[in-house]
Formats: sequence, C-alpha cells, structure tokens
Amino acid sequence: MNDAVRRVAQLADQRSHAVKLSVAREGIEISASSPEYGEAKETLEKDYQGEPLAIGFNAQYMLDFSVPAAEGPISLELKDEQSAGQMRPPREEA
Repeated sequence: MNDAVRRVAQLADQRSHAVKLSVAREGIEISASSPEYGEAKETLEKDYQGEPLAIGFNAQYMLDFSVPAAEGPISLELKDEQSAGQMRPPREEA
C-alpha cells in the first residue's frame, strides 16, 4: 500500500496532500487529483466486508504510520464517511 500511496500522492493537492480511499468489496481504490497536474488512481485487492464508502486522508499521515508497520498487517478502522478514520496494528485476539 505504501508504494501506491506514494505514487498517487504525487498528484495530490499541494496544500492538503489529500488522497481518497474508496473502499468496496472489490478492494481499495486510492486516488488524488490536482487542478495543475491531473489525477491518479490505483486499485489494491483487499478483503472488505462492509458497505462501500469513501474517505480522505493526508497522504503523509498514511505514510508516517504505514512505513514503520510495513512488516505486518494494518487495521484501517472506519466508522462512516463523515468520521475520522484510524490506522493501527490489528488487535490481538485474547
């Protein structure tokens, strides 16, 4: 996921560095657009069981978390499109 975020973020708005994650059963589409440079999209095949939704993240925030956690899985917790999302290591089952 890190490489896809890096590639897409190159075309993100220079002020917000926003990338959009559209999550559906088919996978995750990461996209960004800029009036000056155009748009970029990449799709990753990932398991997702909920309703489709889209949420924006600061690309640097995503990379700051996911690069150190590259060896293991990442849990992306989303409530809805209006709430903040969180990335964290998966919870361990007790």
